[in-house]
Amino acid sequence: MLELISTGCSVAVFVGGTSGIGREWQRLSLVPRMATHIIIIIGRNSSAAEAIIAGFLRPTSPSAKHEFLACDVTLMKNVQRTTQELLSRTSRINFLVMSPGFLTLSGRDETEEGINKLLAMFIHGLVPALVQAKEAGEDAKVFSVLAAGKGGKVNLEDLGLKKTFSFSNVFLETPTYTDLMMQFSYTISNRSEYASRYPSLTFCHACPGLVSSKYTLLMIH
Repeated sequence: MLELISTGCSVAVFVGGTSGIGREWQRLSLVPRMATHIIIIIGRNSSAAEAIIAGFLRPTSPSAKHEFLACDVTLMKNVQRTTQELLSRTSRINFLVMSPGFLTLSGRDETEEGINKLLAMFIHGLVPALVQAKEAGEDAKVFSVLAAGKGGKVNLEDLGLKKTFSFSNVFLETPTYTDLMMQFSYTISNRSEYASRYPSLTFCHACPGLVSSKYTLLMIH
């Protein structure tokens, strides 16, 4: 498990952290540290976030704080706005966990920007995370939760699945998109022009399997 930096006041950001694995990660890994660190939860469910934060240890450091930012990350305009708001609150991010979830049984469901909602968070969701990590002047770790190594073949003629949409195609291709993004990001971060500026940038993509969330229950029932 990735660990927060133990010295100073580290900044931990959880995208999709109001349920499932994002919520449990906060509960299990941050309890010993949450009183002295900045923890920011980004998601759609404000009441769930407030309940989570209410269970945190109270900050004991003047610089420590626990906050929630509302954002529907299926819309890129929301992601961009929240990214700017986040940067206005903190100039650095040390630990970034991305586990946003969305499930619909109504077939292809596009956002107003023309992106299928089941694809939006996975294809585009890491972009602002990379920006945030690169803006950090310290060690930065980006952890994306989906299905590492479980993806299938990508249809290069229909990357947005506008013509070949099906749930099986979505669940097979989105892990591959995230794998490719992680591999590309890792390669970029180790090129000479980036190495001196970001020597400790870390990217991880994990496959925890089914987790306890409302979307898992919806799939089961």
